[in-house]
Amino acid sequence: MECVLRFLLGNKAMSSQDIAAGSSVWKLRGTRATCKTTDLVAQIDVDRPMFGLHNLVWKSESWSDHYLGVETREQELGASSELREVHIRGDDLVANYSEREKDAFSWQVYWSATEQPNSEVWLDAIVSVQTRLLESFPRVFFHSQLAGQECWLVSRLSNGNKQFTPWNDASTNGLTDCGCVVLRPAASRWSYAEMLHPDDPGTWHLQCVTDRKYKMQRSFEPAFLEKGVIRRMRGRAILLPREGDLQRAAECLTTFAAEDPPLTV
Repeated sequence: MECVLRFLLGNKAMSSQDIAAGSSVWKLRGTRATCKTTDLVAQIDVDRPMFGLHNLVWKSESWSDHYLGVETREQELGASSELREVHIRGDDLVANYSEREKDAFSWQVYWSATEQPNSEVWLDAIVSVQTRLLESFPRVFFHSQLAGQECWLVSRLSNGNKQFTPWNDASTNGLTDCGCVVLRPAASRWSYAEMLHPDDPGTWHLQCVTDRKYKMQRSFEPAFLEKGVIRRMRGRAILLPREGDLQRAAECLTTFAAEDPPLTV
């Protein structure tokens, strides 16, 4: 069953009752959605997509901050977006955002969570942008923030091998050849890996904003977009066991790179 909450004429008009969708993963109440799998609970406020998933509890561990947030060029962190519609389609949470005068493009985000048989959960965010103009240069950012004891970069080399490099503030900030970032929270048996599809050109920007708190941002560089064309950007976060996490993240990156974009987005 698909449950739709529509926003008409710029006003957030909804029924007198909160809406709960018939999804095994997502429940929607107003503009707030809860994601729940066997081992994961997280929330999203679709009115503020830049914060992505937050209030995350993974295998009884509480992880602060936020993951797979999305923002556009003119957005300021903490500002409301022009949310037009939100609904649940199967096991996906779908949010549509109206065109702004300065942005000149509308956009849509799909968030999903998939349990894997090896004690992993894959969190996906897919952004689609389109414009009514003859030419536009949309820019979109994925960003996450998480406390971590260690930060590692996973890169795919031209010869097919993988390279694992520890990162710190002294490292180069703009990273174009990094396929995946792995954060290891302190006092945890689990790690967090975030990757963006290699077909989507962009640059990683990493920053240690406080002691052991890392901010990760992936900026997709402006590219020509014309009326009638849809451009997509795909991001994936993986919660995985600490043991062998770097090699496993590299394997997941290879799998992700080989995936075709969903036909429904």
